[in-house]
Amino acid sequence: GGAKVFMSQLTDLYLAGTELRGTIPHTIINLMSSMERLAMDANALSGTLPPEIGNLLNLRYLSLPENEFTGRIPGNFGNLNKLRHLILR
Repeated sequence: GGAKVFMSQLTDLYLAGTELRGTIPHTIINLMSSMERLAMDANALSGTLPPEIGNLLNLRYLSLPENEFTGRIPGNFGNLNKLRHLILR
């Protein structure tokens, strides 16, 4: 429906300091095909980074510091050819 269309057209999402908890849902990432800037710093996000982020080929800016992620950066992040700013610490 309408939420899927909205998410697929969204280019900027800034959710820093919004007290998000848990893992980043893989299904949400799959809907963000036009995403250029994604910021979710200073939350309580945990688990591993979803490999689906590596499919966001328009992504230029990714900021996820001050969370509780574990594990490695997914290998397909190398697909993010437009990525200019990656902040994870």
